[in-house]
Amino acid sequence: MCISIPTKVIQVIGKKAVVESLGFRKEVFIPFENILEGDWVLVYAGAVISQISAEQAMETLELLGIPQRDNEHESSNSNR
Repeated sequence: MCISIPTKVIQVIGKKAVVESLGFRKEVFIPFENILEGDWVLVYAGAVISQISAEQAMETLELLGIPQRDNEHESSNSNR
């Protein structure tokens, strides 16, 4: 079983997008056309597999124990 962490679209460039999750950015393939900057998506094997609502993304991140901050690039030096 695989798990896909909700990922935010930062920039769309043709059939590719720059996405950010857990403070990391990467380029992924978009196999469909309705993805826009600011959308939340699920990515698997370098491709967007689903678009989800911001509410779904926040709920999933909360269930996974992944805190959301106003500043995504904030240092996380906490020991869990």
